Amino acid sequence: MNRKASSQASWALLAQGVNEARVEAHKATVFVNQLVDGLKKTEVEDKVYELAGDTLVALPKTLLTLVQALDRTNYALIKLGDNFYRQRLSQDDRETVDLTSKYSPIPAAAKRVATLYLHKKG
Repeated sequence: MNRKASSQASWALLAQGVNEARVEAHKATVFVNQLVDGLKKTEVEDKVYELAGDTLVALPKTLLTLVQALDRTNYALIKLGDNFYRQRLSQDDRETVDLTSKYSPIPAAAKRVATLYLHKKG
């Protein structure tokens, strides 16, 4: 395997790891929010907060910090992989992606790119 293929495989593994971590962080955030919401107005709410209140307050902040770090890493990977993916697309596909992503906010841009791509193929 040449060096370019190896670096592309490494980039893909890093991107996959960041995306998987973002999904898991999102799940953890949902679980914590469900736990906190479930405790509200129950007879054990005061006791739980007495025993683990600091943790219940700190977890959402920690998860937010984690997601922000993953977002930065994901953005860096996107910028690093930009040329690689751009070179793999046909001129028509590049123009479709460039036009739709330039004039449409995300996630609407992703939907628009997918719609245009499907219409071109269909």
